Amino acid sequence: MAFAVKVNAELIYTGYFVCSTSSFYIAWTVISPYRYIPENELRINLGYPYLMNGESVPDHRNDGKILDVFRRDDKLIE
Repeated sequence: MAFAVKVNAELIYTGYFVCSTSSFYIAWTVISPYRYIPENELRINLGYPYLMNGESVPDHRNDGKILDVFRRDDKLIE
């Protein structure tokens, strides 16, 4: 299932939700919501289960527009 991250209707990046038991290889931004992670934390990774040597994916996870919204809404833990 695909997702998109937008700030004020501007598309910042896209990715996929992927089940942690999936056998698919994905060379893009992914969220695996069923992996064990601490409460109140969402991990957004590059590649599933990882990126292979020599592969690169555009990384917009720390885009300033996204971080500004999280700071403004007191949702960013630095």
